[in-house]
Amino acid sequence: MLDVAQQSDEEIVRMIRRLLDAAQKGSPTLERALKKIWKKTLDETSLEEWLRRLKKASDEALQAMLDDALNSLWDTLFQRLERTLYPIAFDACNRNFEDTKDLLQEIRITLLTSISNYKEKAAFKSYAVGVAMHVRSAWFRKKARKIQTVDVLDDEGLDILDSVPSTSPSPDAALLEEELVANIHERLRPEELKIIRLRYERDLPHDEIAEELGIQPGAARTRLHRAMKALLEIVQDHRIASDKLTETAKRLFVCNALN
Repeated sequence: MLDVAQQSDEEIVRMIRRLLDAAQKGSPTLERALKKIWKKTLDETSLEEWLRRLKKASDEALQAMLDDALNSLWDTLFQRLERTLYPIAFDACNRNFEDTKDLLQEIRITLLTSISNYKEKAAFKSYAVGVAMHVRSAWFRKKARKIQTVDVLDDEGLDILDSVPSTSPSPDAALLEEELVANIHERLRPEELKIIRLRYERDLPHDEIAEELGIQPGAARTRLHRAMKALLEIVQDHRIASDKLTETAKRLFVCNALN
């Protein structure tokens, strides 16, 4: 309904917040807010029609107008953001399209319900990415509850899970998990991530890993050892903050964080 193609993300957010705030203050305030937004986003013919409807609108009709405006604004905004947020969800869901769709919906709902927290000190897209990362962390934790606890011990005796202390949950856990995941992806080479996935995600023995990579089994063993050692170093570098990490986070290091 509303044409907001020329409006910035931040201006659309202001419109949404203005409508939500006006809805809490009663019909007169909401009517003024709708008029102001319509004048910015409708052509003259459409504006006249909506103003005519508004004059005789019941409370129920006014609520429907509010819903239409909010849906129009939010759909446009999220369509813009989706180009940035989709890769975050797709990667988190191990490239599963159905899971990605569900996770994007959770991100969408969380963004809308937390829109009042946006302080406009940075671009709304940056805020949206931060929210998406927090939702992704919660998604990881929810998935981890369904995963049986398994010791991650490679053939050379490098125990990744034991390298991080076992402690109770902390409010900072989600942020720490995000930092660790980002650090892992930044510091491990693609070939190191791949060989760890082959061993611990697909549970392949060394000879099948070697076949998958087109190398000898001995070379596969060596590469896996080096990759696990590199991963261990990243985890150990995180030890100053890792006393706040949850047991769930530990399981994610290999089971989910590398996805």
